[in-house]
Amino acid sequence: MLSDKRSLFDFLIDGRPGGGSDVRGHFAALEPFFRKAEAGEYDLVSADELQHDEAAEAISVASGADVARIACVSLSHGASPLIGRARADFWEAHARDLSIDLKLALWRQHECILGTAISAERRHRLERVIWHAVGEPLWHSFEQNRWDATGNDLRLVIRANVLAAFLHYAGFVLLGNEHRVESLLPLLRLMSRALPLGERAGEPGTWTCITA
Repeated sequence: MLSDKRSLFDFLIDGRPGGGSDVRGHFAALEPFFRKAEAGEYDLVSADELQHDEAAEAISVASGADVARIACVSLSHGASPLIGRARADFWEAHARDLSIDLKLALWRQHECILGTAISAERRHRLERVIWHAVGEPLWHSFEQNRWDATGNDLRLVIRANVLAAFLHYAGFVLLGNEHRVESLLPLLRLMSRALPLGERAGEPGTWTCITA
């Protein structure tokens, strides 16, 4: 599905202080997601390819969470012995059994700034542009066959996490808040390769990531 990335780019250029001559550089961090959206497939790396220390640091820097360990769950192999309802239950448990998801962690870390610096109307416009530019196309990519068994609950958590990362990153690009932009860049790089869900309930510091 084609993404409408030009609308997001123009929105950031038009709204950024000083005309946004450096928006193009910041926009490059979003290109992997536009490619996934247009290809209709959210490809991931394997757990072996993921640098767990870097992933933990990326989540921690972006969210302020204490991340001590990354627990990978494979999209293709995580529940391979299971079929039907048992397989769906496996994935739904991962969606439910979180003490905090990434969306909420980002909200706690950044809304004190973003929530007061952008008006409700401007934020709504930004959310709408993000949805059309990448949210809706990516949602279609999560409806492909390989994601079917994960169930709707997990896909909703993933969608909310991805959109929250996009909103905060784009919001701080719009505001010209370079410190916050830089704090979110490693997380975006991580999310182009693996999908952090949140901290596991009863396991402080352990974050679940979906890999290939």
